[in-house]
Amino acid sequence: MSTKRNGQAVTVAETVTILPSAIRNAWTEIQAGRNPIPCQSALSAYVDGKNPIYRSQTVNTFTGTSGPEMSDRLVFGYVPKNEPKISAMNGAEMFSPRIVMGEEGQFIYGEMAAGEEFYHAYREDLPSKAGITVRANIAFNAGTNATGISDYLDWILAVIDEAGRQSIPCDLELVIRTKNSYEEMPGKIIDILIPVMQAGTVMDAASWRAFLAPGAFRSLGFLSMGLAGKDKGRKLVKGLGYAIGEDWNVTFSGDNGILDIDVPNNPYGAFPADDMSSKVQAAFDSC
Repeated sequence: MSTKRNGQAVTVAETVTILPSAIRNAWTEIQAGRNPIPCQSALSAYVDGKNPIYRSQTVNTFTGTSGPEMSDRLVFGYVPKNEPKISAMNGAEMFSPRIVMGEEGQFIYGEMAAGEEFYHAYREDLPSKAGITVRANIAFNAGTNATGISDYLDWILAVIDEAGRQSIPCDLELVIRTKNSYEEMPGKIIDILIPVMQAGTVMDAASWRAFLAPGAFRSLGFLSMGLAGKDKGRKLVKGLGYAIGEDWNVTFSGDNGILDIDVPNNPYGAFPADDMSSKVQAAFDSC
């Protein structure tokens, strides 16, 4: 698989898929005092000891969350206090099948039994928008402020919510793209793929939103890196390698329906929400 960095093509050596359920189960083990990734010493400060970061009762400034806070979000989900706006429109045109009541068509017993005047209906099919897959890179290097990462994750969540408001079926895949993360893969780039949500499928109910909550990258994301190493028999290096990303950007391919979101590995300045949102809305309009 090829991607770009600073305009140059780079090769992703491998993509490893880690399911949200596996990450959630590992997080639950950590809260219970167990270590689900004992061979990943690079994460020992997060999962081991008397008070590891992932079980801390207070918010860690580096990760951006506390153990109980993330546990709560893995059950009940997460809703930003100030949700970013993707569309400048006051409303979106909705395309979906509808049922029109009348005196002809399919007999509806429930309506008739309730004494409704019209208890026949016919289905009128209206055009629906094509589905898309949002594939978002969420990997940032250590110098990136946790609050800045949270702003970006809030925005991704707003993208998914806006797709729903515009009747666009949407899958969400989070990508952690890193280099030199495993001792057995020096100089290699790897994608860790987390398929967070599939349109029309209740995978985790509201709890999928926890993967976009404050602190998610350096808690659930780091944990997914440890699980990927465990699955492949590899050991994370100290520092976990470094993130691979080019710039804030949104690209959309109508051929495969993938809306690709990229980030700089060391972002400076404010997140360009307006520019990114306008590109997302242009993609929505083309569906």
